[in-house]
Amino acid sequence: DDGNDDGNDDGNDDGGCYGCDMGDMGWEPKKSVEAVSVKEMSLKSSFRCPGTLMKHDDRRWSDSPATQRGRHEVEASSAKPAAAWHKQHKIELLTPFDCSVSWKDVWTQCAACFEADRAFERWARSLDAEQRSEEEKMLEAMAAAEKKRKRELKKAEAEAKLQRIAENDDSDLNRARVAFSGLTGDKLKGLCRINSLMVSGSKKELVHRLAMAKVNGAPGPCPKCRRAKLHVHLAADGVTPLSVQCKHRTGPSSSCRYTCDLALPSNAGKHAEPFCDDEKGTLASIFAIAFATPAPAPAAALAA
Repeated sequence: DDGNDDGNDDGNDDGGCYGCDMGDMGWEPKKSVEAVSVKEMSLKSSFRCPGTLMKHDDRRWSDSPATQRGRHEVEASSAKPAAAWHKQHKIELLTPFDCSVSWKDVWTQCAACFEADRAFERWARSLDAEQRSEEEKMLEAMAAAEKKRKRELKKAEAEAKLQRIAENDDSDLNRARVAFSGLTGDKLKGLCRINSLMVSGSKKELVHRLAMAKVNGAPGPCPKCRRAKLHVHLAADGVTPLSVQCKHRTGPSSSCRYTCDLALPSNAGKHAEPFCDDEKGTLASIFAIAFATPAPAPAAALAA
């Protein structure tokens, strides 16, 4: 100590944080509501009831079966206690050094106002449920209409594709389509089953599927899953087969996934099995007229 004192004393003492305020240190107490307590109690002294407290954005008390009540005094005594409901919040005041817990009174409501609030709440919830039900029905109707629109659009696209194929210059395909068009849907599906073809789709799709099998040969069952679910992908001309793909689903999110590229030389002749007639010879007469070649043999004869 040289004994020199310049007399400058700014009042700052950095010797420690004793006595410092948490606000000066940048720490603000964190206040949170950890719990809510609503319990019934019996009061032996008069109190002021806040009235009914329930509110709704779309529902009004005047439309509900319950009666809205304002603030009023409730008389009570030791001889005649009053039933009431008491609401409290559990407050936690958290600081870096301490955590204090306290209960804060929110309101004390008489039993009549409390029951009126519950009646209004039940009424509002029932109307909300009905409104949600109507909205769900409307959404379901819209979804059904959209699904129907997509189904009709898909059907129209398929029919347009078949129409383009019908206008193709391939005379054998056109004659086969004409021959199959005179059969009923049940007979077409029966022929599809005999030749291991898919039976789903409209009549025009069945006719086109059978005509393609008559001209190019039937794809037969899938060599992997043995199901009659092979779909033939055609070239841009709508006649030449390019590949086959199995559409059988083995599970909710899995499929057979069998594919065969018919354009490869190693796959030449695959999925081109002879077309079969049914046991009654349904196509014998119409094929004899439509084609100069003999009608397809029945499946039983080919099996023999």
